[in-house]
Amino acid sequence: VELPNVASIHFKENEGAFLVGAIAAKVSTTGKIGFVGGMSTPVTNRFEAGYRAGAMTADPNVEIFISYAGTFADAAKGEEMANPQFEQGAEVVFQVAGQTGLGVINAAKKKGLFVIGVDRDQNYLAPENVLSSMIKRVDIAVLNAVGMVVDGNFQGGHYYYGINEGAIDFATTGNLIPKDVVEYANMLKEKIVSGEITPPGTYEELESFTP
Repeated sequence: VELPNVASIHFKENEGAFLVGAIAAKVSTTGKIGFVGGMSTPVTNRFEAGYRAGAMTADPNVEIFISYAGTFADAAKGEEMANPQFEQGAEVVFQVAGQTGLGVINAAKKKGLFVIGVDRDQNYLAPENVLSSMIKRVDIAVLNAVGMVVDGNFQGGHYYYGINEGAIDFATTGNLIPKDVVEYANMLKEKIVSGEITPPGTYEELESFTP
């Protein structure tokens, strides 16, 4: 919305997805991982592009299964999407699917495999199965916008939040990620902040991305 009294807040989900993609590829012993999205939108595609790029960076030979449920509100559909991926050998599946994603988590619990949560730390939903979560700190973005109002210097426009702004990260709750993999992901994080790595945010950028 292009109005002087509107702050449009955007998140660089591709940066966080890149990190959890690398984590998934490093943790999987089969060389196979998965991704279940709710509906195919520019935002979920941004997650997917970053995830695939991060996975390919960690393991150039990784095989990635991609499924879209067509809804963000059907847990049963999420489980239905995740099961074939697990059965084909994926040991880690990243869910970006809202309520549908709860079914992906449930599938991981039933099969004793790993799932990666989204937006907030979801380890509490399945402490032995939620390997990590891609954290999106909406609170920081909202606090900054409100802070501009409080300070009397509000400016409308577009605001972008990523790793460098402290608004995108990955969770380590449960200590399920091996220490060396956490160190590897943190190294990649530093390269994203420095600009050495620019995670793709679209399918077109993914095509030209070199791991």
